[in-house]
Amino acid sequence: MKGTIALFIALLLISTGHSTADTLLKVKPEKCVAMNKGQLCYQKLRFKFTAPTGDYCLVNQARKKPLVCWQATGSGQFTHAFQSSSDIEYQLIDSNRQIIASTAVSVAWVYQKSRKKNRWRLF
Repeated sequence: MKGTIALFIALLLISTGHSTADTLLKVKPEKCVAMNKGQLCYQKLRFKFTAPTGDYCLVNQARKKPLVCWQATGSGQFTHAFQSSSDIEYQLIDSNRQIIASTAVSVAWVYQKSRKKNRWRLF
């Protein structure tokens, strides 16, 4: 009888743990395009996540500050004004500060080098 109870408790603990298989974090669009290399890219990002019910925060990996947090939920959405000249990774973390899911926004350029201005000389 004690073995059955211990097995039941162990299965219960395993089933309440977070699994990355049933957690999704998506961002649209995944790419931001600026005109020239090194310029800031501006984009409106839309994040969506699904996970087991819990407390979560969306974090900019470079700044380590939460952009938004949700409590006692299994899904959420967030719109963010992106501006950067380099790729940025975003992470979904739980209340124990464990990374549950991650996604990234890449920055691309139309022109790799800045265009030289043509200067006319009369003399």
